[in-house]
Amino acid sequence: GLDALTGDQNAEIKSKPPNTDDVKLISSTGAVEIHPASVLWGESRFRYPFLIYHEKVKTSKVYLRDATMITPYSLLLFGGNIKVEHTKGHVVVDRWIKFNVPAQHAVLINKLRQEINGLLQRKITEPSYDAFTCDHSNKIVDAVAQLMKSER
Repeated sequence: GLDALTGDQNAEIKSKPPNTDDVKLISSTGAVEIHPASVLWGESRFRYPFLIYHEKVKTSKVYLRDATMITPYSLLLFGGNIKVEHTKGHVVVDRWIKFNVPAQHAVLINKLRQEINGLLQRKITEPSYDAFTCDHSNKIVDAVAQLMKSER
């Protein structure tokens, strides 16, 4: 699953209510909460406004179980389908999570996703393939690693 914490980050999801520290979770289907048995339950500060989760359950409320925070680059590179809106300067993930991204950066993100998917597809079809011995694949892995490190 994919859900977004509200916050005033670069992603334009929904803003946190003014004058409150309450964390609100908004999914593509509406409001959700972290399950009380979850390690994240009760957390009020998150570095990034995105969570992934294993399970969404509805009891008295809609809860997320086994949730963890993810970074914007993780979402852009490994999340759902993306749509690049060049003229608006947006990249939209999964038809609802909008990032403000200059057109030239959006093109690079899209190309890197294609390269990652090709690398993963090759590893699936050729399990003995070693990406670290191929110069092209090694450059892809290095680019992803550098982006992930830049978000620390």
